[in-house]
Amino acid sequence: MLLSKQQLKAAQSRQLEKVPLPELATADNPEPYVLIRSLTAGEKDRWEESRLRRRGKSRELNYRYFRASLCALCIVDEDGRPYYSDDEIRELDEMRGSVVDRIYLRAKRLAGVDAEDEDFFSESSGPIPA
Repeated sequence: MLLSKQQLKAAQSRQLEKVPLPELATADNPEPYVLIRSLTAGEKDRWEESRLRRRGKSRELNYRYFRASLCALCIVDEDGRPYYSDDEIRELDEMRGSVVDRIYLRAKRLAGVDAEDEDFFSESSGPIPA
């Protein structure tokens, strides 16, 4: 059945998920986790755009902070406020890869980054069409 405009507005609410991080377990915190949120369409667009960099008349995929930048957009506190600012992405980049990968893989799914987006990135590298 066709959704009404009001029903479609439900897509404006953010999804939150816990990402367990067992590799960071301690006696004081035996079940550590972070919260991640879904992205809006605009946030996803800006993240994708930030991953492409111009080089003269061409563009290439910018791998610097690739995983960390998506994680920074998605990791939030209990009130839904981002943990990391753009200036703090490097902190995530300096964490163990296994921890960031665990968060990234869940954030990627929740943000809607799929195989089609990955194709976009690989096709977007190269000469800028005239």
